[in-house]
Amino acid sequence: MSERVWYDIESIPSGGIAYPENWKISITPYSFGDVLNLTRAAESGIGALVKILDGVKCNFNKDLLLPADIIYLGIYRKLVSTKHTKIEFTVECPACAKTNKKVVDLSSLKFKELEIPKLPIIAELENDVLEFEPISLKKYEEVFKKHKNDPSWLLAYSVT
Repeated sequence: MSERVWYDIESIPSGGIAYPENWKISITPYSFGDVLNLTRAAESGIGALVKILDGVKCNFNKDLLLPADIIYLGIYRKLVSTKHTKIEFTVECPACAKTNKKVVDLSSLKFKELEIPKLPIIAELENDVLEFEPISLKKYEEVFKKHKNDPSWLLAYSVT
């Protein structure tokens, strides 16, 4: 069996704010077996997120990855599996029925950096203080199991 090719990821939706300072993430294209396993895992709620991580390397614990970043990595893995980094979006305007097409190259996609000095984000209210923090995959799994796959609890768990 040949050695897998790995691609370094330079930019992710979260900007890496919840990860160690010098974070590194690499992905590899999906194999045929990965696609089969991913399809089966998608039937069990968050199982697909876990399977996406089979082709992801980090210099920190992968359970700390945020779900939005995992979804992005999954899409990127799909594109590099077909030797493409571009994805085409077609949207039809509901008002005028005009079709608009946009091609996005994920390899050149830049995410706007959040202007947050550190986590948790602290909001001081008149009579209280709230702390917000993104939910990691590990916490996401715990919340889903505890609340029987009800996603409405995810927001509540991001506020302490």
